[in-house]
Amino acid sequence: MNSIRKDLSKEYWAGKRWLAYDNSKGPGWLTRLRCFCDYSSAVAHCKTQKERNGVFRIRVLAEVLAGLNNFRPVEYTETERRILAELINNRPVSPYNYIPIEIGLCWHKYFPLLWNSVLHPLLIVKKYRVLARYHEAQYSKRFQIVDSFDDLDCALLAFMGIVRRSSLVDQKLVLVGQCNNEVSVPGSPKMLPENGNLVFYKSKAVWSAEGENWEPCIEQVHDPAQPIPTHTPLFACYNKYQGIIHFYDGGLKRIRPSNSAEPLDLSFFDFGRRGPFVNFEENGNR
Repeated sequence: MNSIRKDLSKEYWAGKRWLAYDNSKGPGWLTRLRCFCDYSSAVAHCKTQKERNGVFRIRVLAEVLAGLNNFRPVEYTETERRILAELINNRPVSPYNYIPIEIGLCWHKYFPLLWNSVLHPLLIVKKYRVLARYHEAQYSKRFQIVDSFDDLDCALLAFMGIVRRSSLVDQKLVLVGQCNNEVSVPGSPKMLPENGNLVFYKSKAVWSAEGENWEPCIEQVHDPAQPIPTHTPLFACYNKYQGIIHFYDGGLKRIRPSNSAEPLDLSFFDFGRRGPFVNFEENGNR
């Protein structure tokens, strides 16, 4: 155990902040401990290892080291917990899963939550673009720019004309809004994954009984005037001495909550209160 503590301490002082480990505690699990500077790298590692074998989880390295060094968990008075509850209620946050935020922040130094906000497309779009994607069998899977516009009305008129003249057999057309670089909508089905643009309209084919053929038309995916609710995963830390909640990104650097935060896959985060080395010696894994 001393050698593990020493190795993990070296990793921490080298700038690593996350520990990925095999929670199944199968044979050789200690040899598969890995530390990372940012959360996304730890997730990528867990995904790769999961395909091979094991049940991988991620914890904050500082919390693991505190447990190994027998530091007692932080205890909160009723007053401190009341202040924490008020802070949570006064912020646009919600829990990621069934664990209430208040309990999670008392269990963990850094605990993930969702920051809720609303995007107004007409305020964040700086350019409207018509994009085309040809069938995979013939061309690239990625969308190509057909035309760009500064005004939505002009873009929509042009888009309708392009759709009427296009062959739906060969390509798919979409009218999107190119957002500012600092804006993202994590996990939104209204986004194009390859470029992060908001999709407003798309081409489709409808059957014309009169003409007895398929005719091109457009379908609205999202009304540009309709706000979009967003839920951005962030890490939070409650400082009971200052009576404040701080927010952090995947590198555990303090940030102001916004839509610019990197997307975080929390499926590998260890939400439990007990760390990976609880009952370590009792299990005979010395």
